[in-house]
Amino acid sequence: EDYNIIHDAIKYHNKLSLPEGLENRDLKMCKLIRDADKIDIIYNITIDKSLLPEDDGKFSDAIVNNFYEHKCADYKDIKCDNDNILTTLMFMYDINFPYSFKYIKDHKLIENMYDNIENKELFKEYFDYIINYIDEKSLETEN
Repeated sequence: EDYNIIHDAIKYHNKLSLPEGLENRDLKMCKLIRDADKIDIIYNITIDKSLLPEDDGKFSDAIVNNFYEHKCADYKDIKCDNDNILTTLMFMYDINFPYSFKYIKDHKLIENMYDNIENKELFKEYFDYIINYIDEKSLETEN
């Protein structure tokens, strides 16, 4: 009975966006799995520094533009390791449930990710921006 819902949740868990026309229950499960996947990725980065390679200090223009437009990155725009780090931060723009924001904030996942960054100055503005974004989203969900 739930095969199609489970199938869709797995199929779309890591896509840039969800397709139009998903039924309510299907859409909810897809969003739930997407949130869990993003939280899992960030959590793993906080405990394994090797998952966070950095490079020469440059970022791709497309990645930076999407970052400030609150859009998730298209993986084809990633040109370097630093773009991967920003892309991971941009996961926050596709978090769907208030509990997910609360979990990320309460467990300081972004702050812990930042602790594993070597070139903190290069990334500081991006991490600060995302932390503020999460704080705002957390306030929205409390009201």
